[in-house]
Amino acid sequence: MFGKVAVFAALIILAVIFQTFFAGLISIEKVTPDIFVILVVYLTLTRSLTHGVVFAFVSGIIEGSSDPRMFGLGALLKIILALAVFFLSTRIRLESSLARIIVVFIAVAVHNAVYFMIAFSMDIQLVMYSTLKYALLDAVYSTIIAVILVYLSVRKLTLKFEA
Repeated sequence: MFGKVAVFAALIILAVIFQTFFAGLISIEKVTPDIFVILVVYLTLTRSLTHGVVFAFVSGIIEGSSDPRMFGLGALLKIILALAVFFLSTRIRLESSLARIIVVFIAVAVHNAVYFMIAFSMDIQLVMYSTLKYALLDAVYSTIIAVILVYLSVRKLTLKFEA
């Protein structure tokens, strides 16, 4: 039990470190991959709803702690996202890598669009501009990162030592 909690805590810490320090280094025109949403989708689809919701809550609280005005919004949206992905996966078979990658694209785009709608108080022009300029590009970029992560998780790397 302690080992599972330690692995989960390490995953959260690594995601925070990546999103905080390294995502800015690989950003393109202020568009960065959203590793938190990628991991929420991945954990919900591969582990369980509980793993996805707990990771969504913790990562949303950590991510939202930088802006007190929007504190808790990221956690709420990520929890709703985990629930939506779980219920979608019970209705549709999402076992293939392509289906999971498409879910990541849709999840990031919807998550960011809803966040912009709430953050900008439903100002349609600003929401549309931000969605087209940032949310969709963020979804594409996060999907590319998800493709890499899915490829690495599917591929079994073996090391052969010769004497």
